[in-house]
Amino acid sequence: MKRFAVALASAVALAAVVVGSAAGWDPNPIDTQDGFACTVLDRSGNGFITDTSHFVWYQSGKATLNCNGGRYSGDGTPHTWNYGNTGLLCSFGFDGIPPTTDWFDFVHYHGQSTLWCYGFLDPTAPIGPSGSAGVG
Repeated sequence: MKRFAVALASAVALAAVVVGSAAGWDPNPIDTQDGFACTVLDRSGNGFITDTSHFVWYQSGKATLNCNGGRYSGDGTPHTWNYGNTGLLCSFGFDGIPPTTDWFDFVHYHGQSTLWCYGFLDPTAPIGPSGSAGVG
């Protein structure tokens, strides 16, 4: 019975890796950064800096940026900002990942702002200069 349990656990772990890989999950990122200054938007569209931030550049070339901060003001109505309603680009700030239009910043009813940016840079491309992270 113990062998069956170990075999089943191993099979489930292997299946998770295969499914994760097929879904684009990359267990070995090229670069990760945490706790850096990142600009998010408040309910009125004004930028403010937070350091609750996380950046990952995957071997596939995909890059993600997630930043969270709070400004507890306004009328309590949720709002979503993006390239379409601001015209702003999101900058990654690391490894020369180019700015992107593929982002959204959801401001929760209580003022918490959650920014997600999605970009791409081929890992074989020369790494260019980096700048600030976040929207703007």
